[in-house]
Amino acid sequence: MNAINDTSSRQPTAPTTGTGRFHSFDALRGFALLLGVFFHAAESFCPDRYSWAIVDLNALWIFEWFQHFCHAFRMELFFLIAGFFAHLLLHKRGARSFIANRFKRIMLPLIVGWLVLYPVCTTIWIWGASAGGRLDALGIPAEHQSLPVWQIAIGTITSRSFLTSGFNMLHLWFLHHLILIYSAVLVIRWFCVNAMGAKRYQRLTIKIDRFCERCVRSHWMGWVLPAATVPLLFLMKQWGVDTPNSTLFYAPTLLLYGLCFIIGWAMHRQTQLIESFSRGWRWKAALISGLGLSVVMYRFVAIHQAIFPGAEFGIISRTVYLSMYASAMWCMITGLIGAFHRFSNNMNPFWRYVADSSYFIYLAHLPIVVSIQILVAHWEMAAGIKYALICAIAIPLLFALYHLLVRNTWLGQLLNGTRYPGRSRTIETAAVRGACPAMEA
Repeated sequence: MNAINDTSSRQPTAPTTGTGRFHSFDALRGFALLLGVFFHAAESFCPDRYSWAIVDLNALWIFEWFQHFCHAFRMELFFLIAGFFAHLLLHKRGARSFIANRFKRIMLPLIVGWLVLYPVCTTIWIWGASAGGRLDALGIPAEHQSLPVWQIAIGTITSRSFLTSGFNMLHLWFLHHLILIYSAVLVIRWFCVNAMGAKRYQRLTIKIDRFCERCVRSHWMGWVLPAATVPLLFLMKQWGVDTPNSTLFYAPTLLLYGLCFIIGWAMHRQTQLIESFSRGWRWKAALISGLGLSVVMYRFVAIHQAIFPGAEFGIISRTVYLSMYASAMWCMITGLIGAFHRFSNNMNPFWRYVADSSYFIYLAHLPIVVSIQILVAHWEMAAGIKYALICAIAIPLLFALYHLLVRNTWLGQLLNGTRYPGRSRTIETAAVRGACPAMEA
């Protein structure tokens, strides 16, 4: 984290809100989206991952490490990007227009998407459990397990309560969390402005901006961000960050992702500081440190389980592990921001297209990826080859569906808003018009 240290400017500069092009964030958003597809494609190859639809015949530990590595920073990066573009949109349009835009582009896709995807994914999960002989794990009575998959799925969906054991947000919990964080930020902002007055509130924000600038231009960020993150990780039920897909309100993840959102919000208030992440060796050191810490974390757990089989982590062991986890998280996030700012800060048609398609791919990728996993799960083939095959089928298929069924249709208009073709389109206009709203604003 010290990799982002920049002492070239000792005096804090005036806060500047970015209104230009942010091509590096465009590319970063596209990268994070594709990483999500690779992440879920690896789920079936993780040993003992029985909560997933299917466990592949050739599960391998390297995929489990890849899962741990990606899970340490992927969603945090999404929420940081969301906070960055949320401030852009609010600054550009105002609160009322912001709320209307978020309702149309986030709330409606969440409701409609869940109503469509929940029965589809439930059916696919039952299909996978049936193929793997694990219907008992889903609570399917023995007398019903001989029925066709579609009959079991209908019975399962209609028999379970919406808000109890059968409720699951699927991967759409990201949109749900965004709505809650949007609401909290707007309420807190409104309360502060009205309680303090506009001038006092402005002075407070300037002080916060200067503090953030000092953190970026000094060694502080390497300590401040992990130190703020570790207490939030202690609130989680699992090692690392929980997946809040089975509840409408889960405070630990809301606090953590809210922190990432606010950091992205603050970054847009001072876009000139983004340059600090990409100077010299800083981004390289951050990425190497993040990758190295992820390997150490994975081995740390394995060694602890070997020495103390079945024993819970003590407070010291847990503090050490979560400290490494938080440091790896912010090293990867800051390193990726720096790398993409350094090498992808110009208009790139490929990343522009990926950014345009990202919202649809986010919504649609899970049932497609899992279906392919189930089809190949019992093939006598090396795990690496099957994994590559899943990605090679799923990703082009998702892009093809987007291009043929979404990009130039009413659905594309709903998800992305007005699009600007080719090189004329900027990240700013994409955010304002609503392109990939789940991650841009």
